[in-house]
Amino acid sequence: MREWERDSSVGVFIGMLLLAMSFHAIAEPAALATMVVDGRLDEPEWSRAPRESRFTFPWSNREAPKTEFRAFADSQTFYFGFIAEDAEVVVEKRFVGESTLDREDRVELFFAADEGLHDYYCVEIDPLGRVHDYAAHYHRQFDSAWNCPGLRVAGRRTRTGYVVEGTIPLKTISQMVGREVHAGSEIRIGLFRAEFQHGDLGTRDDNWLSWIVPSVKTPDFHVPSAFTQWRIPGNQDRLQTRGVVLVPDDLSLQDWPERAANAGLNTIGLHHGISPSAVGGFINSEAGRQFLEWCRRRGLQVEYELHAMGELLPRGLFSTDPDLFRMNEKGERTPDANLCVHSQRALELVGQNAIHLARQLRPTTGRYFFWGDDGQPWCRCPRCRGYSDSDQALLLENYLIHELRKHDPTAQLAHLAYANTLAAPTRVRPAPGIFLEYAPISRDESIPYERQNGPQARDSLAMLVDNLKIFPKETAQVLEYCLDVSRASGWKRPAVRLPWHPEVLKADVAFYERLGIRHLTTFAVWIDKDYVRRFGESKEIGDYGTALYGK
Repeated sequence: MREWERDSSVGVFIGMLLLAMSFHAIAEPAALATMVVDGRLDEPEWSRAPRESRFTFPWSNREAPKTEFRAFADSQTFYFGFIAEDAEVVVEKRFVGESTLDREDRVELFFAADEGLHDYYCVEIDPLGRVHDYAAHYHRQFDSAWNCPGLRVAGRRTRTGYVVEGTIPLKTISQMVGREVHAGSEIRIGLFRAEFQHGDLGTRDDNWLSWIVPSVKTPDFHVPSAFTQWRIPGNQDRLQTRGVVLVPDDLSLQDWPERAANAGLNTIGLHHGISPSAVGGFINSEAGRQFLEWCRRRGLQVEYELHAMGELLPRGLFSTDPDLFRMNEKGERTPDANLCVHSQRALELVGQNAIHLARQLRPTTGRYFFWGDDGQPWCRCPRCRGYSDSDQALLLENYLIHELRKHDPTAQLAHLAYANTLAAPTRVRPAPGIFLEYAPISRDESIPYERQNGPQARDSLAMLVDNLKIFPKETAQVLEYCLDVSRASGWKRPAVRLPWHPEVLKADVAFYERLGIRHLTTFAVWIDKDYVRRFGESKEIGDYGTALYGK
């Protein structure tokens, strides 16, 4: 606890009043001007911060309530926040010292100086922003006299649980881990949560949530396997998302997560052109679970970018209810693609199945990608024909984000601008939570995109500019094709060697940054075991990472 908290003998009411007043007065000199530690996470920096939500009950099969961790650093300060869904928040009315937290719901952030936990440091925070901080040595040798220098925290109860926000000087973290750290440094951390019910003394196996699944049978966070290497995000990172999109078969190259992390990338998206269930099958396999664990240990986010409509609205329903499906130019209902977005029943079915898919394939970033059928037309019925394909896609996405946020209140959903939906919508505006994903599949990879404009240009730059007038720039993502061997091969095996234009990539990255875009990824399909066997190791992945991150 901070000094006034440690010495206070007054009740929680006065403590919370002082808490609310004090955080405005004691901000770190190096803190961002817009940041106030108040437990709200409503400054723009938080919306851009990477999110981590892979928290589970390691010692129980119970479905874990959502826990989200966000963090970033500026030149001198580390900022962190937790959002915890909790239907029954357990806190003690009377605070009688740091051990009070042992009987409370709380979130926990641990820092380790070494893999063996010879020295590590623990910060536990309850829903009211009260702290138990201590130093430790393996195994469970605790020094509760240690206080985290410069720690600032605030907690706030919410309608769905609670939020915790805090800051720690980077010099303090440097002291904890035994070397100088800054934004971009890798450190070893553990992220945890205690989740109780009233009357529960914390003796059950399903009280404990962890970001990493420790390799011990008895609940214990104070073990080396509960920690992992993690890169401190910077608030001025050139790009918040630096990613690749693969299909499951590409993971025949089993060290893909290692390659991505070594290149300075932070996100891998898994893709399938027609079958989300194929991705689900992979994720539920032993190879899929191993892939997720590798990504977890290397600090990589995992997303699922899916042409999902064929499964969200099963085509077998056409025989009994054709009005669910699109009408073609001839005035005929057809199950060949997408749906009728003015069919309420179709929207409801797609929404129900989208929630089911979201539970099966839950991205670690809170960003969902449920695309329409690949380059296929939308509805031409009398009610739909006045809406472009882009407008119809956005009508559906606006409905879906409303449904998804019942399941995941912080969900975001992509509007895929691609092929027949590349043009900006004109009649529909995005609902909160919709972000642009712009995928110029017909662009020329040998010429910087900034120069691809005018009537003769394929997937003209003007399309992107128009979309950025409608969708927020800070959440917009460009999905490129510079590492896409499948596209270079005309989607036919055997694969050809990837044509590589590093100077074009550098020009494109700089241009996207000037537009305010902070999220960039590329298809890297067919860079698999066979590709490496045939063409040998190549530098393209590293060049790509260098262009995005400068590593």
